[in-house]
Amino acid sequence: MLVVGFGCAGAAAAYESAAAGADVLVLQRAGGPGGSSALSGGRLVMEKVVAAAEDAGAAVQADTLATALIVDDSGRVVGVTARRHGREGYVSGTSLGDGTFFGRRAGVAAAAG
Repeated sequence: MLVVGFGCAGAAAAYESAAAGADVLVLQRAGGPGGSSALSGGRLVMEKVVAAAEDAGAAVQADTLATALIVDDSGRVVGVTARRHGREGYVSGTSLGDGTFFGRRAGVAAAAG
């Protein structure tokens, strides 16, 4: 399971998936967890959700920017391209999004109006 973003939604998805036995990799653009959740007063909740996800076995790759979705011929998201320390690579898996560009592109979040 690939989760893009480690805000509240990404951390909850990572926790649920890891707790259910999935191998989970989280790509986080910033140097640590939080996203807009941490900026909007959710710091206390974030600390608990992030700790639970990591305790359940989710691996977090910080300072990694997902740059594009990889979509197969049927329209299914099969991975992302990502950049870390100036190097670009491909990460396969199921991509989850919230209200970000990737969530809207994958059709899992409504565009901001």
